[in-house]
Amino acid sequence: MFDQIRMVCTPSRLMVILLLTCHIGLLSYGAARISPTSLETSAMVAGVYHWKTGKVDLYEVNPPLLRLIATIPVVLAQAHFLVEPSDIEDSLRPEYSLGRSFISWNSQHFQSLFVWSRWACIPFSVLGGIVVYLWGRELSGTAGGLVSLTLWCFSPSILAYGQLMACDLGASVLGLLASYSLSKWLDIPSWHRTFVAGGLLGLALLGKLTWIVLLPLWPILWLIIRWIAGKQNFRAELPKMVTIIIVAVITLNVGYGFKGTGTPLGKIKFVSHFFGGKETALTAIPSVDQNTFSNSFIAGVPIPFPISFVIGLDKQKFDFEQRNFSYLRGEWRSPGWWWYYLYALLVKETSGLWLMFIVATIFALFAGGPPTTKLLLVISPALAVLVIVSSQIGMNAHYRYVIPILPFVFIFASTWVRLLFVDKLSKKYPQNLDRGSQSIFRLAGIFILCAAILNHICSSLYLSPHTLAYFNEVAGGPRHGHEHLLGTNISVGQDLAALEEWCSNHPKAGPFIAAIDSPVPKRHWKVPLVDNENLLASAHQQNVRPIWYAISVNQLWSRDRRFVFLRHQTPFARVGDATLVFRPPQS
Repeated sequence: MFDQIRMVCTPSRLMVILLLTCHIGLLSYGAARISPTSLETSAMVAGVYHWKTGKVDLYEVNPPLLRLIATIPVVLAQAHFLVEPSDIEDSLRPEYSLGRSFISWNSQHFQSLFVWSRWACIPFSVLGGIVVYLWGRELSGTAGGLVSLTLWCFSPSILAYGQLMACDLGASVLGLLASYSLSKWLDIPSWHRTFVAGGLLGLALLGKLTWIVLLPLWPILWLIIRWIAGKQNFRAELPKMVTIIIVAVITLNVGYGFKGTGTPLGKIKFVSHFFGGKETALTAIPSVDQNTFSNSFIAGVPIPFPISFVIGLDKQKFDFEQRNFSYLRGEWRSPGWWWYYLYALLVKETSGLWLMFIVATIFALFAGGPPTTKLLLVISPALAVLVIVSSQIGMNAHYRYVIPILPFVFIFASTWVRLLFVDKLSKKYPQNLDRGSQSIFRLAGIFILCAAILNHICSSLYLSPHTLAYFNEVAGGPRHGHEHLLGTNISVGQDLAALEEWCSNHPKAGPFIAAIDSPVPKRHWKVPLVDNENLLASAHQQNVRPIWYAISVNQLWSRDRRFVFLRHQTPFARVGDATLVFRPPQS
C-alpha cells in the first residue's frame, strides 16, 4: 500500500497540487475583494437573460457558453431580473445599460452575486494550468512542465482575468485545450481522437469568437506538419480532418440550440461596413438593412452557423470599424497602431517571463529544442490570434484580446529548461566544449531560470489582488503604467470596494468628487460624495469648501482633460494601484 501511495504522491504531482492550490487561493481571495467591473456586468445580465428566456440574442459579440456556466449560482440565488423585450430591440448593444441596471435590481447583494459567479469560473483556470503542465511536460520534460505551470499560476494577467467572470480567461483555456487535442490527434489520428478534437474545437468556438481562426488554421497546420514529416498519408487522414471541422460546427450549433442555422446568407441584416457593403458613416450606427451578399450569387446559400454567432461577428467588426481614439505612450490617435498589442505584451507581462522567452528563442534557433512540428503547434495559434487583433487598428484598447496567446507563450518559454535537466549538453553544444564549460553553461542556465521565476512570482504577488493594473519593472511598475497604456488595461472599476474600505478607515476624508470607472451606480456607493459635481470647476480654485478627489488613473489622464489640474499633484493615497486620492491643499 505504501508503494502505491509513493507512486501516486510523486514529487512532481505534489508540486502540481501545491501550485494549483496556491492559484486557487489567489483567485478566490481576489474574486471576493474586488468590485463588479465593467467587463462583467454585460456578461452577468446576458447570462441570466439566457437562463430566464432561453434566448441568446443579448451580448452576441461573445458566445454564451462561459456566461451560462458563470451565472448558474446567480440564477439559483434567484437574482432579480427585469428585462423587457423592448430593452433588447431598441439598441445595438443593450447589454451595457442592462448590466448597470442589474446592479440596481439587486442592490442589496450584488457583490455576493458577482463573487459567486467568479468562483464558478475558477475551475477553468485550474484546467488551463493542468493543460499547460501536460503540454509543457511533453515538450520539455517534467521540469519544463512545472515551469510552465508556475508561469501560469502566478501570471499577473492570468490572475487578473481569472478572478473575474468575464469570458477572456475561460475562452483562452478552451482554445488551449482544443489546440492540445489537435497535437494528440496528429500523434495518433484515431477516430476517437478525431471526435474529441472536433468537440473541443466546437467548445472553443462557444467560448470566444476569436477562435474562429482555428477553423482554417487546423487544416493548414495538418498539411504543413505532414509535409515536413514527409508522410504521404493525406488521403487516409483527410476524412478525419473534415470530420473534425464538421463535429466542431455541430457542437457550436448545439450550444446555440441550432437557432437560425440554415438562414440564407442574403437574408441576414448586418450593421458593419465590412458585411453591409455600403459606404456608411463609421461614427454612427448604420441602418440594419444592409447585406453585401444580398445581390450576389451566394445570397441563397444557407449559413452553417447559428445566426447569433454570425451577427456577433458582424457587431464585433462594427466595433473595430469605429476608429475610436487609442492611447499609447502618452499619445492619443485614431486609428491606432499595428504594434499596439506587441507593446502591451512587453509592458504588461513580467520581466522574468520575457527573460525566459528570449532564452527559449535563442536556444530554439541555435542550440536545438523540441521538434519543429511540435513547436509549430504551440506557436501558430498564438501568432494567428496576435495577427488578427493587431490588424484591427480601429480599436486598440483592450489588452485582454491577447490573453489567449499567453498559455502558448508560457509553454514555449519553458522549452529550454529541458537542456538543464534532461538532455545531455554534449549533444546540444559544439563538440569543442569541455565538461567544465558545459557545467558553467548549466549553472548559468539554472541561475537565469531561478531569477526569472523569482521575479515572475514576487512581482505578481506584490500587487495581488490588484494585478489588473500590473506593469513590469522595465515599464516603471503600476505607478507609471499611465505612461504606456490606459483604459481597461489599468482600470475597469475594480477599486470601488477598496475605496469604500479606505473611506471607512479615514472618516474625516471627504466629501469626494469621484470618478473611478465603476459600473455600479453612484447611489450605491459607500463613499461620501459632493452633492453637486458642478462645483468641480471652482473646487480646485478654493472658491468652495474643501473637496477631496478620488480619481482613477484613466480619468486623470483622459482626453477630455477634466482633471488636468490634478496631474502634477502628489496623491494623498493610492487605492488598489488604479485609484488616486487627492486631498484639499488646506486640509
